[in-house]
Amino acid sequence: MTTSGVYRHFLAGSTAILLLGASTAMAADKASDSKQDLSTLRQLIEQQRLQLEQQQQALRAQQERLEALEAQLSSAAAPRSTPVVYRPDGEPPKLNLQEYGYGGRVVQVQSSSSSGSGAAAQPTAGQPAPQAERPPEVQALAEEGGVLLPRGKLAIEPSVEYTRSDVNRAEIAGFTVLPGIVVGNINVVEANRDTFVTSVTARYGLTNRLEIEAKVPYVSRDDTTVTRPLGTGASADVTTSATGDGLGDIEAAVHYQINRGGGGWPFLVGNLRVKSRTGKDPFEVSRDPTTNAETELPTGSGFWGVEPSITAILPSDPAVLFGNISYLWNIERDVGGNFGEIDPGDAVGFNFGMGVSLNEDLSLNLGYDHKTVFKTEQNGVTATGSDTLQVGKLTFGGFYRISERTGLSVSIGAGVTDDAPDLTLNLRMPITLF
Repeated sequence: MTTSGVYRHFLAGSTAILLLGASTAMAADKASDSKQDLSTLRQLIEQQRLQLEQQQQALRAQQERLEALEAQLSSAAAPRSTPVVYRPDGEPPKLNLQEYGYGGRVVQVQSSSSSGSGAAAQPTAGQPAPQAERPPEVQALAEEGGVLLPRGKLAIEPSVEYTRSDVNRAEIAGFTVLPGIVVGNINVVEANRDTFVTSVTARYGLTNRLEIEAKVPYVSRDDTTVTRPLGTGASADVTTSATGDGLGDIEAAVHYQINRGGGGWPFLVGNLRVKSRTGKDPFEVSRDPTTNAETELPTGSGFWGVEPSITAILPSDPAVLFGNISYLWNIERDVGGNFGEIDPGDAVGFNFGMGVSLNEDLSLNLGYDHKTVFKTEQNGVTATGSDTLQVGKLTFGGFYRISERTGLSVSIGAGVTDDAPDLTLNLRMPITLF
């Protein structure tokens, strides 16, 4: 090979080496640029993620403010609480914490039945109202039924009831010969009766439409009678006193909601109550052998009783109207001895009223209760001195919600007929356990 050929080969090799080095340098530069671009892209993505989180937080804050404004508008337009109904016959209220739709909101409500009372409803903002399968949020009638406990709920209701009766009566055994002149005996009687009934009632919801109830009372009585037989030469009053206390007549009941209500129709609740004769009856107490007057007072009626009834509850904002009709069947029995078979007479009753809430915790209610008790029969004929009784009274009550599970109810009843007690005062504290 000549010198020029060797030189050419050297130049060609050098050129190739230079070209390879340049290519490698360019590739390295490109790799470095790609890493920088990837890092920059990652920084941009992180910045966009942070901005998106900030925007989401701002959106949530705006949504919360919007819901708060909607809740304020809704509470201003709709009733703030549910009216409470108190049973006209003075029975204490019941407590139910239930949820159903009312006024476009889901409400927490406390309820009862023929002795109603009520608790204020608490709207829950931002939730749609479900389809109501239960009665409206009211405290209604307890013993005749009313808003029922939901399935699996248990409520315990201790209560105290005081009844006062004052009777002034003049009995005449004789005939009138001239106006103002009576031939025979005149007997003036004044009787004062005080009765305390302390009871515990338990209610349990078997389903959302079916509820069972049991009531155990303890009765304490104190009667004082003052007599003066004016036609027999008596110069002083004769005073007799008698007391009695012990277990009363235990009761059991079942309540069933018949319809779903709504559309202008009231909610209907059917009730069936059974009263035992666990208390000491009038035929078991001790008596004075001379006068046959009771020296010990009974704590029970002495007869089994079965009382079917139906309750109607009609919401009419801001009040709730209620009513009930009932029939009490007192089962006759053979008492034995000188008494024979006694049928104490059945009773037909009705009551009605309304309840209104003043705020979310305080409710007031007003009602009227009336019962007609038919004559007592002895051995198939009307008993001596027996007459049909008309027992009517007005009731005014109030309910205060202490907490979500506890309330306090007070009711005052005033008799408006001669056969009704003069005063009935009832205090109850319903407690929902679970």
